[in-house]
Amino acid sequence: MRYRALLAALCLSTATLAGCTAQAELTDADVLARAKADNLNRHVSSAFEPTAQVLADADGSGVDAVNRFFDSSDTLVIAGPRVADQLRAASIAVVAHAPMLTMSSSNRSAVVEEISRLGARVVLAVGEVDLADARGQLTVIKDPGTFVALGEMTAFQFEGTPVASADGAVAAVAALDPARPSYLYPGWVTGGEPTDDWASAQGRGHEKAPAFPVQSKRDADMAPVVIASNDSSIASVATARSFGASVRVMPVADPRYSTDTLAMVAGLADSPLIALGQQFGTADELREKIRLGEATTSELPGGGGVVFPDRTVVGVQVGEEALGDWRAADESRLIEGIDSVLDGAAAQQSALERVIGGRTTPALVVPVDADTPQSVVDDLVRETGARGAFLFLQVAPGYQASDLVRQALGSAHVSVSLDSGSLPIASEDVTRWAGDLDEAARAGSLPQKALVVRQRASGQVSDPQALGSGSPMVQLVIAADGSATATAAGTAQDAARAVFGEVTSDYTQAGGQTFFGWVSPATPGGGESAGVASADHDGFAQLSPRPWLIIRG
Repeated sequence: MRYRALLAALCLSTATLAGCTAQAELTDADVLARAKADNLNRHVSSAFEPTAQVLADADGSGVDAVNRFFDSSDTLVIAGPRVADQLRAASIAVVAHAPMLTMSSSNRSAVVEEISRLGARVVLAVGEVDLADARGQLTVIKDPGTFVALGEMTAFQFEGTPVASADGAVAAVAALDPARPSYLYPGWVTGGEPTDDWASAQGRGHEKAPAFPVQSKRDADMAPVVIASNDSSIASVATARSFGASVRVMPVADPRYSTDTLAMVAGLADSPLIALGQQFGTADELREKIRLGEATTSELPGGGGVVFPDRTVVGVQVGEEALGDWRAADESRLIEGIDSVLDGAAAQQSALERVIGGRTTPALVVPVDADTPQSVVDDLVRETGARGAFLFLQVAPGYQASDLVRQALGSAHVSVSLDSGSLPIASEDVTRWAGDLDEAARAGSLPQKALVVRQRASGQVSDPQALGSGSPMVQLVIAADGSATATAAGTAQDAARAVFGEVTSDYTQAGGQTFFGWVSPATPGGGESAGVASADHDGFAQLSPRPWLIIRG
């Protein structure tokens, strides 16, 4: 973990070998306790709010961040909508300690108003920026776009630095150091690298780019902790950096994602904190997630405190026949049967992981009802937990949570899957189950639970737009079930994909609260792991929106 690595580096430079050994053995609780002390042991200017603040930046312009960090500024950098132009603009803005905005046709008026509010006298336009060359007292410099122009405009020598992927753009901007000028460019784009350099351009006879004034850093090391995620705008992150604030980037906009991300904000639920982007929710929602993360005493299978995104759960459906055998078996045969199915789930997880990459976690989906023996559920909970797998208890939506189910939900890796077959599903039942899961997670200081709603056709849920747990402790997953659509492998995959498209069209992912799953048909004669692997290879990549839960039907 990055925070542990930082502590280890400090240890090597300042402590004895014994001290280093102690640092290397830090538990998650130790890491969070030290992070909390570090976060609270900093003086923040009274110019900032005393508690968490979310700068929504709904239009991606970066206006909210500029408005928060800069009361005024003589200079301003404005980029066009291209990512390459935004990376270049950020590279200049951080070195020049100038705020940055991104202009598009949809936010032009807001950007123009911000120019006026700042009282800017010099604007550097990078890329396609719809501004006149001069407007009254305002001078607009058109960036030539060359590598040598960077030095001519700022009097600094830049080092070309490729960004490996679009997902790494925000982190790259957050890492910009004004003392070591870097020219960020999209390394994932062919031909995106600089086409000229400082030395070869000397004496070339080109027209020298106008100077862009460099300002002083505004922050005197008194800015609050600033967090961003991969969904934050480049402009907002660059503005925070140009002000002088450090920016901590989370892979997912939820502090509970990992110990590292929770350490970034530990202790700051009621202290100064700035989050860049509406993906963090409201300030109250962010504060609640920090408190919940700090109260959680366990992790999900595969780590972390949130189920999705950035984790693909690969599940195996346990059929009624196998479940009947388990009910009749003695304990040793029961455990043997569970372990055999878990082996199959692990094989499918491995097969899918080779295709899609990233983090995958196995799961079992097991039907339970009033006749399910306590011993079967107890063994399922124990064995799946020991194997690092999720366990989804499959129940009818109208089924009332029994003591059997409530007891099982006291384990971090146990969640619920609602399945009514082809019968209608009342949204009220989904809401009631979400409340049960929320209660179980909070009572046990557990990480987030998943509530899977298995849907076989469009319109099966009475009011799909009303779904949504409204709780940070429950993630709703709509699983489109195409497992029984056909028997031949080719037609089964096509039909299952069609069901996925029809079901997901019933929903919107407002606020990132709803995720999607796919119950795929097994490939006849394909062996234990062929169902999911073939389903993914032949059609998983074609599915949109992306399913984060894959179940072999």
